[in-house]
Amino acid sequence: MLAAIQLHAKFTYCAYLRSGALNSGHDLKTYLINLDRSPERLKFMKEQLVRQHVDFERIRAVDGRKLDMHQYQNACITPGEIGCFLSHRIAWRTLCNSSDAFALVLEDDVHLSDDFAHFAKHAAWIPDDVAFITLETTHQLIDVSRKSKPATGGRILQRIIKNGTCLGGYIIRRDFAEYLLSDEGFSMPVDDWVFLQRTMNAHSLYQLNPAIVIQNRAYEGPSQSVLKSTIAGERMRRVWPQQSFWKRLNRMLSKPVEQNIKKLVDLLMRRETVKRKIGFH
Repeated sequence: MLAAIQLHAKFTYCAYLRSGALNSGHDLKTYLINLDRSPERLKFMKEQLVRQHVDFERIRAVDGRKLDMHQYQNACITPGEIGCFLSHRIAWRTLCNSSDAFALVLEDDVHLSDDFAHFAKHAAWIPDDVAFITLETTHQLIDVSRKSKPATGGRILQRIIKNGTCLGGYIIRRDFAEYLLSDEGFSMPVDDWVFLQRTMNAHSLYQLNPAIVIQNRAYEGPSQSVLKSTIAGERMRRVWPQQSFWKRLNRMLSKPVEQNIKKLVDLLMRRETVKRKIGFH
């Protein structure tokens, strides 16, 4: 039943695109997530984008320090991580409330490649079946498909199979944004949640290779002190809630089954998958 609903939604969306109700042409808007208390970051990002003649819309980020945590008592993440999660949701909702088919989303602590504008000014280069493209790299190994799709600027797109990266820079399709907005929980940081294995199995999430965005903490050039993470310290202090005895028991009993299924899936995917450390230039 669920598969039938998903298939119907896919055909409905494609028909919606063909009807011209969505702007599926060449325009691609850039959303920049930025806290009010980080004007120096806004200045840094604006200088990079203006230099490449890329227009952007500022997304006013949610400040985790100002949240009423009574509303998020069941959350398993820190106030800063909740603020980050909510900020990305604002960007997704902004896309869904527009007539655009895609949007490019940036956090405000990233470095951009010299040809970033080549990818940011239009969406014509994006293949039809792509739901999400991560534009950044952390220099960590990720599992991607051996097969690739040609992108623009001499780059390629490889489907992410496992170990997705962060959300410093990405392109998201409208229907995938709607899917992400349908879940309002806060079980984990947003960059872990978007790259859940079940999501990557059900949707086409791709990695641009080489990357055109890199967060300051992974950048190998001159670092910018103004780009120091605003939530890294919170992540180190995160305390996960204790599970009940019955939940722990159920997890212990189901673990062998999960491990065997994982081994089988890994074995089937191994021929189609390769580990890659994505470069940046």
